[in-house]
Formats: sequence, structure tokens, C-alpha cells
Amino acid sequence: MNREGAPTVSRLIGRAAWALPLMASSVVAACGAAGGIVQAGRWETSAPMSEPRSYHTATRLLDGTVLLTGGFPGLASAEIYDPVTRRSHAIASMATPRFRHTATLLPDGRVLVLGGMRDPNLLALRSGELFDPRTKRWTGVPPMRDARGGHTATLLGDRSVLVAGGYPDVASAEIYDPGLNRWISAGMMSTVRYGQSASLLKDGRVLVAGGAHGSPAIPINSAEVFDQPSGRWAPTTAMTLGRVDQTATTLMNGRVLVVGGYGGAVTQPLSSAELWDPATGRWWPASGLAVGRAFHTATMLPDGRVAVVGGIHDSPPSVTPSVEIFDPNSERWSTGVSMSTGRVDQAAALLANGDILITGGATANSTAPVRQVEIFSLNPGSVASTSRVSTILVVLMLGLALALAAAIFARMSRAI
Repeated sequence: MNREGAPTVSRLIGRAAWALPLMASSVVAACGAAGGIVQAGRWETSAPMSEPRSYHTATRLLDGTVLLTGGFPGLASAEIYDPVTRRSHAIASMATPRFRHTATLLPDGRVLVLGGMRDPNLLALRSGELFDPRTKRWTGVPPMRDARGGHTATLLGDRSVLVAGGYPDVASAEIYDPGLNRWISAGMMSTVRYGQSASLLKDGRVLVAGGAHGSPAIPINSAEVFDQPSGRWAPTTAMTLGRVDQTATTLMNGRVLVVGGYGGAVTQPLSSAELWDPATGRWWPASGLAVGRAFHTATMLPDGRVAVVGGIHDSPPSVTPSVEIFDPNSERWSTGVSMSTGRVDQAAALLANGDILITGGATANSTAPVRQVEIFSLNPGSVASTSRVSTILVVLMLGLALALAAAIFARMSRAI
């Protein structure tokens, strides 16, 4: 017997039949599954910079704004990007045009800009300048002992800055003391190198790896560690491949992730990555990138993952817009949403809210820089695989089946 208007068993089955695919498709759409891996994150376009820049620097200041300095083919100009208004405004220019220089945030909020090249003739510089965000003005510092561009600058635990290597074929290192406003020698590395990476370790030492020497450039695989208390350089095991213009990131677990760069005869960007363990001083291969790249950026997110963006790939070279994200827990890569256009020689800065600011660079097979600015947002845990989607669907279908069975059982019980 069936009461007037009461749902029959056939109606219950029919409702479940159309609800199941609708709910399943909603889960898939919410997860955004595509090509086996969910493409995580989103990009937003911001107001362009006041001037085109590549090979420039982007440094987040203590107030959350970002200082942008110099750039190819030899800019002295600077500007400050405000992530609240998403606009930048020009400030006083540096005394010297420069690109492939370094910019280091000091603990007191000032920014130390050093070296670089003055023009496309690759004339390396000895000069340095300090930016004071309170006055928005630049002041000079004593020149370095050696001219250098494509070098590294690393803030040490005592607030001094270690500068190492650089073009043309520099093996020397020196330390700038901001309290005394002077330079002291930090010895000689075991080999000349430029385009290398430098990583501050948890114990205060500095790992310098790779780079190149000569012209045309020959990538090298050697690595060495600087110990400030002793002022000495010590060799460590070599990387499995020589690489130049790679990125290196010190992970939360203390290991160092080295990604991409040029290898061989500097004609083919590498898709390989390596990890270095400071406890053992040894390298081992990490899983490789989907896209080989050099002159890219690598930014560590607040949750410890590393976002690798853009760069040159393939031979002959082209520019990629792709994003790949390294998870240090699984030591695996996942795919992020691509930029609106490929970029190389861009600058990246982690904003206070965890987003990544990407500015400038070149967007085609040309050295012409651009003004474009984009912001990448990636929420923690936003990368999922199709296996996770499948698991959700199985759980969903099982739940619907149980609910349907319970409804049928209840209807039959009332009928009896």
C-alpha cells in the first residue's frame, strides 16, 4: 500500500540516479582534474611597472612593499610596488646603471645593492649602494675589491653580507660589514665561477654550487661550503651535473634543492633537480621537472613547498609560462597554472600574504624587457591528483548507495 504523495521505491531510485552523476561531476569540477594532475593556483594581472625591466631585482621590504631595481640593458631607475594598491611608483634612481646585480635586505630594513653589469658590453662593476626605505634615498658604500656581475650575495647570521664569485671569472669572496661600512676578505673559492647559486644553511654556513667559467661559458658541477667563524672554504661532493643559472632553495628540513639551469655546452636547459644534505655533504637526484628551464625563479612558499616559474627551455631556446611545484615531503613535482605568457629573466618576491609577485623579464626570443606584473596565489594543499578525485568519487557513491538502501528498507518496512 502507498499513501497519497508518498515517494515510491522507483521514485527514490530515480532521484538517486540523476543526483549521482551531478554530484560526481561537481566533485571533479571542484578538484579541477586535468591531464592526470590538478593545476593548482591562479594568476592575476597587476598594473605594469613604470619601466620595462629584466635581469633586475625584487626585494620585499619590512613594510611589505617590494623594491625593484635596475635591469637590462643598464637601468639606474628604481620603483616600489605596493601589494595593497597593486601599483608601483618610481623613486630616486641609483647612482649607477646595473643589471645582473644583487639586492640584499639588511636586518635594519635597508637594502644593499652590489655589482652587476653596466651595459650590454658586460662591463662588471665594483660599486655598491644602500637604499633607505625611510628616506627613499640611496647612499654609496665603499667599492668591492673585485668587479663582479652574476655573483651571489648572502646575508649571514651576524648581519654581514658574503659576496662570492662573479663575471668575469672571479674566484674571490668578500664580506661587507654594514655596521662598520667596510669590506673584509673572505678568501678564495677553489675555482672561479659565475652564475652559481648560494644557499644559507641552518647552521650558518653557506653552500655555493655550480656556475660556469670561461667564455663561452662552461658549466661546472663542483660545490663548496663557506664557514664564517674560520673564514675558510671547504669542498663538498660535486653535483651529478654541471649547471649554471640554476636556482637553489634551502628547504625547511635543512636540505638544499637545486633546480634546472644550463648544462653541457650551455645550449640545453636542464630538467633535472638535485638535493644536498648538509649532514652528509652528499647530493642525490630529485624527481625531474616536466619542462627543462634556466633563468627561471624558485620561491619557497610559507608551507615549505617551492614554486618554480618560467624560464628558457628547449633548444633552440623558447620561453615557457609553466609553473611546477616541489613538495619536499614527497619529493615530487606537481603542475601549477601557467602564467598568461612565458617569461625569462624575471624577478620574483614572496609577498606577506604568501602570494608570489612576478615582475618584468622578456617574453619572447628577444632580449627586450617588459613591464608586465602578475601575482600567483597558491593555497596550502591545493594540489591534488586524479587518484584523490577517484577516492572522493568512490566514497560519494558508497554514501549514496547506503542512503538509497536505507530509504528502500524504510519504505518496505512501512509497507509491511
